[in-house]
Amino acid sequence: MVQNTPLRVLVSGSFDSDFSPAALNVAVRNLADNALRHLDQAGVAGVIVNAAASAASPAKLIDEYDGLVVLGGCDIHPQMYGQDIESSCVYGTNLRADEFEISLVRSAVAARMPVIGICRGMQVFNVALGGTLVQDVGPGTIHKVTEDNTAMTEHDVQIMPGTKLAGIFGEGEIGIQSAHHQAADRLGDGLIVSAVAPDGIVEAIELRDSWGIGLQWHPEDSKANLAHVDMLFTAFAAQCALHARRRLSTTTA
Repeated sequence: MVQNTPLRVLVSGSFDSDFSPAALNVAVRNLADNALRHLDQAGVAGVIVNAAASAASPAKLIDEYDGLVVLGGCDIHPQMYGQDIESSCVYGTNLRADEFEISLVRSAVAARMPVIGICRGMQVFNVALGGTLVQDVGPGTIHKVTEDNTAMTEHDVQIMPGTKLAGIFGEGEIGIQSAHHQAADRLGDGLIVSAVAPDGIVEAIELRDSWGIGLQWHPEDSKANLAHVDMLFTAFAAQCALHARRRLSTTTA
Protein backbone atom coordinates (compact mmCIF):
# COMPACT_ATOMS: atom_id res chain seq x y z
CA MET A 1 0.00 0.00 0.00
CA VAL A 2 1.34 3.47 -0.92
CA GLN A 3 1.61 5.87 1.99
CA ASN A 4 0.06 9.20 1.06
CA THR A 5 1.63 11.62 3.53
CA PRO A 6 1.90 15.36 2.85
CA LEU A 7 5.28 16.64 1.74
CA ARG A 8 7.00 18.74 4.40
CA VAL A 9 10.01 20.95 3.78
CA LEU A 10 12.13 22.88 6.22
CA VAL A 11 12.34 26.62 5.51
CA SER A 12 15.26 28.28 7.27
CA GLY A 13 15.80 31.99 7.82
CA SER A 14 17.13 34.43 10.40
CA PHE A 15 14.05 36.13 11.77
CA ASP A 16 13.82 39.20 14.02
CA SER A 17 17.60 39.22 14.39
CA ASP A 18 19.18 41.81 16.68
CA PHE A 19 22.06 41.93 14.19
CA SER A 20 19.85 43.00 11.25
CA PRO A 21 18.44 46.44 10.38
CA ALA A 22 14.76 46.66 11.29
CA ALA A 23 13.75 47.17 7.67
CA LEU A 24 15.60 44.00 6.66
CA ASN A 25 13.84 41.99 9.38
CA VAL A 26 10.51 43.12 7.95
CA ALA A 27 11.59 42.31 4.40
CA VAL A 28 12.80 38.83 5.40
CA ARG A 29 9.47 38.07 7.09
CA ASN A 30 7.49 39.25 4.06
CA LEU A 31 9.60 37.18 1.67
CA ALA A 32 9.26 34.13 3.92
CA ASP A 33 5.47 34.51 3.90
CA ASN A 34 5.53 34.70 0.09
CA ALA A 35 7.71 31.59 -0.12
CA LEU A 36 5.40 29.63 2.19
CA ARG A 37 2.37 30.60 0.13
CA HIS A 38 3.97 29.49 -3.14
CA LEU A 39 5.23 26.25 -1.59
CA ASP A 40 1.68 25.54 -0.48
CA GLN A 41 0.45 26.15 -4.01
CA ALA A 42 3.00 23.56 -5.19
CA GLY A 43 1.58 21.04 -2.73
CA VAL A 44 4.31 21.36 -0.10
CA ALA A 45 3.93 22.33 3.55
CA GLY A 46 6.77 24.65 4.56
CA VAL A 47 7.81 24.60 8.22
CA ILE A 48 9.82 27.61 9.42
CA VAL A 49 12.95 27.29 11.56
CA ASN A 50 14.69 30.37 12.94
CA ALA A 51 18.39 29.85 12.29
CA ALA A 52 19.27 32.68 14.65
CA ALA A 53 17.56 31.06 17.63
CA SER A 54 16.94 27.34 17.08
CA ALA A 55 18.54 24.86 19.49
CA ALA A 56 17.59 21.89 17.30
CA SER A 57 20.17 19.57 15.77
CA PRO A 58 20.46 20.38 12.04
CA ALA A 59 21.20 16.73 11.19
CA LYS A 60 18.13 15.50 13.09
CA LEU A 61 15.93 18.14 11.44
CA ILE A 62 17.03 17.00 8.00
CA ASP A 63 15.94 13.45 8.89
CA GLU A 64 12.39 14.72 9.52
CA TYR A 65 11.72 16.55 6.24
CA ASP A 66 11.51 15.98 2.51
CA GLY A 67 13.37 19.10 1.34
CA LEU A 68 15.19 22.24 2.47
CA VAL A 69 14.80 25.91 1.53
CA VAL A 70 17.29 28.48 2.88
CA LEU A 71 16.05 32.05 2.61
CA GLY A 72 17.72 35.46 2.33
CA GLY A 73 19.06 37.71 5.07
CA CYS A 74 22.29 39.27 6.31
CA ASP A 75 25.86 38.50 5.30
CA ILE A 76 27.69 35.31 6.23
CA HIS A 77 30.68 36.04 8.46
CA PRO A 78 33.80 35.72 6.27
CA GLN A 79 35.46 33.46 8.85
CA MET A 80 33.02 30.78 7.68
CA TYR A 81 34.95 30.68 4.40
CA GLY A 82 38.41 31.29 5.83
CA GLN A 83 38.67 35.06 5.43
CA ASP A 84 38.78 38.15 7.60
CA ILE A 85 36.27 40.97 7.13
CA GLU A 86 37.83 42.93 4.27
CA SER A 87 34.95 45.27 3.38
CA SER A 88 33.20 47.90 5.47
CA CYS A 89 30.01 46.86 3.65
CA VAL A 90 29.83 43.47 5.43
CA TYR A 91 26.88 43.76 7.81
CA GLY A 92 24.57 41.92 10.19
CA THR A 93 26.76 38.85 10.63
CA ASN A 94 25.48 36.21 13.04
CA LEU A 95 27.77 33.22 13.55
CA ARG A 96 25.04 31.20 15.24
CA ALA A 97 22.78 31.49 12.18
CA ASP A 98 25.71 30.84 9.83
CA GLU A 99 26.78 27.65 11.60
CA PHE A 100 23.21 26.39 11.84
CA GLU A 101 22.37 26.89 8.15
CA ILE A 102 25.73 25.61 6.91
CA SER A 103 25.14 22.45 8.95
CA LEU A 104 21.63 22.15 7.51
CA VAL A 105 22.92 22.34 3.95
CA ARG A 106 25.75 19.89 4.54
CA SER A 107 23.37 17.39 6.15
CA ALA A 108 20.84 17.83 3.33
CA VAL A 109 23.43 17.34 0.59
CA ALA A 110 24.84 14.26 2.36
CA ALA A 111 21.29 12.85 2.47
CA ARG A 112 20.73 13.77 -1.21
CA MET A 113 17.77 15.86 -0.12
CA PRO A 114 16.49 18.49 -2.57
CA VAL A 115 17.76 21.97 -1.61
CA ILE A 116 16.92 25.49 -2.72
CA GLY A 117 18.98 28.47 -1.54
CA ILE A 118 17.68 32.00 -2.17
CA CYS A 119 20.00 35.04 -2.03
CA ARG A 120 21.88 34.55 1.27
CA GLY A 121 20.66 30.97 1.00
CA MET A 122 22.61 30.54 -2.25
CA GLN A 123 25.69 31.93 -0.52
CA VAL A 124 25.19 29.52 2.40
CA PHE A 125 24.90 26.70 -0.15
CA ASN A 126 28.22 27.67 -1.72
CA VAL A 127 30.09 28.21 1.55
CA ALA A 128 28.74 24.97 3.05
CA LEU A 129 30.42 23.05 0.24
CA GLY A 130 33.75 24.83 0.57
CA GLY A 131 33.20 27.87 -1.65
CA THR A 132 34.02 31.52 -1.00
CA LEU A 133 32.25 34.84 -1.56
CA VAL A 134 33.02 38.23 -3.04
CA GLN A 135 32.55 40.34 0.09
CA ASP A 136 31.29 43.35 -1.85
CA VAL A 137 30.65 43.62 -5.58
CA GLY A 138 31.22 47.38 -5.41
CA PRO A 139 29.14 50.53 -5.79
CA GLY A 140 27.13 51.36 -8.85
CA THR A 141 26.32 47.80 -9.87
CA ILE A 142 23.04 46.44 -11.19
CA HIS A 143 22.58 44.27 -8.10
CA LYS A 144 21.73 46.67 -5.27
CA VAL A 145 20.05 50.04 -4.99
CA THR A 146 20.06 50.71 -1.21
CA GLU A 147 22.71 50.27 1.46
CA ASP A 148 20.58 47.88 3.54
CA ASN A 149 19.68 45.72 0.50
CA THR A 150 15.95 45.89 1.21
CA ALA A 151 14.93 47.34 -2.17
CA MET A 152 14.87 45.10 -5.23
CA THR A 153 16.32 45.99 -8.59
CA GLU A 154 15.39 44.34 -11.88
CA HIS A 155 17.87 42.95 -14.37
CA ASP A 156 18.26 39.98 -16.71
CA VAL A 157 20.18 36.77 -16.12
CA GLN A 158 21.42 34.27 -18.69
CA ILE A 159 20.45 30.67 -17.96
CA MET A 160 23.21 28.22 -18.85
CA PRO A 161 22.22 25.47 -21.33
CA GLY A 162 22.07 21.89 -20.13
CA THR A 163 21.51 22.82 -16.48
CA LYS A 164 18.69 21.88 -14.11
CA LEU A 165 17.75 25.55 -14.11
CA ALA A 166 17.38 25.47 -17.91
CA GLY A 167 15.10 22.47 -17.48
CA ILE A 168 12.87 24.62 -15.27
CA PHE A 169 12.99 28.06 -16.94
CA GLY A 170 14.36 27.24 -20.38
CA GLU A 171 17.61 28.47 -21.86
CA GLY A 172 18.26 32.14 -22.56
CA GLU A 173 17.49 35.30 -20.61
CA ILE A 174 14.87 35.89 -17.95
CA GLY A 175 14.13 39.02 -15.93
CA ILE A 176 14.64 38.79 -12.17
CA GLN A 177 14.43 40.83 -8.95
CA SER A 178 17.57 40.99 -6.82
CA ALA A 179 19.09 42.90 -3.90
CA HIS A 180 22.60 41.77 -2.97
CA HIS A 181 26.07 43.22 -2.50
CA GLN A 182 27.89 39.88 -2.23
CA ALA A 183 28.24 37.03 -4.72
CA ALA A 184 29.73 33.59 -5.20
CA ASP A 185 33.46 33.61 -5.88
CA ARG A 186 35.18 30.20 -5.81
CA LEU A 187 32.53 27.51 -6.19
CA GLY A 188 32.05 24.81 -3.58
CA ASP A 189 32.67 21.14 -4.28
CA GLY A 190 30.25 19.59 -6.77
CA LEU A 191 28.69 22.93 -7.80
CA ILE A 192 28.43 24.47 -11.26
CA VAL A 193 27.27 27.88 -12.47
CA SER A 194 23.77 27.82 -13.92
CA ALA A 195 23.05 31.54 -14.49
CA VAL A 196 25.06 34.76 -14.80
CA ALA A 197 24.21 38.46 -14.86
CA PRO A 198 25.23 40.72 -17.78
CA ASP A 199 28.27 41.91 -15.76
CA GLY A 200 29.44 38.34 -15.20
CA ILE A 201 28.32 37.99 -11.58
CA VAL A 202 27.21 34.45 -10.77
CA GLU A 203 23.45 34.53 -10.25
CA ALA A 204 22.68 30.82 -9.85
CA ILE A 205 24.52 27.63 -8.95
CA GLU A 206 23.49 24.00 -8.76
CA LEU A 207 24.78 20.60 -7.77
CA ARG A 208 26.20 18.60 -10.64
CA ASP A 209 25.20 15.15 -9.40
CA SER A 210 22.06 15.64 -7.29
CA TRP A 211 19.18 18.14 -6.98
CA GLY A 212 20.24 21.37 -5.33
CA ILE A 213 19.81 24.90 -6.74
CA GLY A 214 20.93 28.28 -5.45
CA LEU A 215 19.49 31.54 -6.81
CA GLN A 216 21.07 34.89 -6.03
CA TRP A 217 17.79 36.59 -6.89
CA HIS A 218 14.36 36.54 -5.22
CA PRO A 219 11.78 34.66 -7.31
CA GLU A 220 9.39 34.92 -4.35
CA ASP A 221 9.40 38.74 -4.36
CA SER A 222 5.94 40.15 -5.02
CA LYS A 223 7.25 42.22 -7.96
CA ALA A 224 8.98 39.26 -9.61
CA ASN A 225 7.47 37.18 -12.40
CA LEU A 226 5.61 34.85 -10.07
CA ALA A 227 5.28 32.22 -12.78
CA HIS A 228 8.99 31.63 -12.15
CA VAL A 229 8.67 30.84 -8.45
CA ASP A 230 5.76 28.51 -9.19
CA MET A 231 7.82 26.71 -11.85
CA LEU A 232 10.75 26.45 -9.44
CA PHE A 233 8.69 25.16 -6.53
CA THR A 234 6.75 22.73 -8.73
CA ALA A 235 10.06 21.18 -9.84
CA PHE A 236 11.26 21.21 -6.23
CA ALA A 237 8.06 19.52 -5.03
CA ALA A 238 8.54 16.71 -7.56
CA GLN A 239 12.06 16.12 -6.26
CA CYS A 240 10.84 16.24 -2.65
CA ALA A 241 8.28 13.55 -3.51
CA LEU A 242 11.05 11.35 -4.94
CA HIS A 243 13.14 11.90 -1.82
CA ALA A 244 10.17 11.05 0.41
CA ARG A 245 9.65 7.79 -1.45
CA ARG A 246 13.33 6.92 -1.10
CA ARG A 247 13.18 7.61 2.63
CA LEU A 248 10.06 5.47 2.98
CA SER A 249 11.57 2.56 1.06
CA THR A 250 14.69 2.73 3.23
CA THR A 251 12.75 2.71 6.50
CA THR A 252 10.42 -0.11 5.41
CA ALA A 253 13.08 -2.33 3.81
